Amino acid sequence: MVRQMKRTLPTTSKRGSGRARAPRESEPDTERAPKTRGLGRIFQRGSVWWVQYSFRGQQHRESSQSTRRAKAVSLLKRRLAEMGQGRIIGPQAERLTFADLMRMVVEDYQINARRSAPPMSRLCDHFPPHTRALDITPDAVKHYVQQRLAAGAAPATVKNEVGVLGRGFTLAYRSGHLPNRPYLPTPRVSNARTGFFTAADVQSLLKHLPDPRRFLRAGQSHRGRRFLGR
Repeated sequence: MVRQMKRTLPTTSKRGSGRARAPRESEPDTERAPKTRGLGRIFQRGSVWWVQYSFRGQQHRESSQSTRRAKAVSLLKRRLAEMGQGRIIGPQAERLTFADLMRMVVEDYQINARRSAPPMSRLCDHFPPHTRALDITPDAVKHYVQQRLAAGAAPATVKNEVGVLGRGFTLAYRSGHLPNRPYLPTPRVSNARTGFFTAADVQSLLKHLPDPRRFLRAGQSHRGRRFLGR
């Protein structure tokens, strides 16, 4: 009895030539990097990774200045967090320095023909020129105020110095370099005048005034007004 041997033939697909297709390898991250609708995307230009996002109807593209994809992902997350707060800091604000703020103040003094120079020497001694404007926080300014007052500076002087710094932030905000103007703490200044004229002082003054002025000064004295001593 002859047993017939059945030979198993390799199954072939009904489509194609019958050759098994090799699995497709995952494609590397290129210009077609993954993107999320409405949340921006990351992509490459050459070897550098970039981010793209939209804010208030305007499209923004920004370089991560890195060849690492993770840097671009981190940058995009940071920008999305800023958009969640209703503002975008952006690369322009991140590059702005203390020296740029003081330069704007000097130019503003020149444009407005201010005779005096802005009181910025102490500020320049405290803040290095390369200090980022974003790093000059209310706490940093508070520390500056405390140091100046401890050194014996008058509160009014320190307030004027902080005012120069605030003017720089205002100019930077108006020119579009910053998304907002930060709060800067200043020392309290008491400008309450002292040295009011007493009744005896009024009588002594009236003796040295001509008759018309004597009459006016006497009337002001009865109304409780201050004398300017002119």
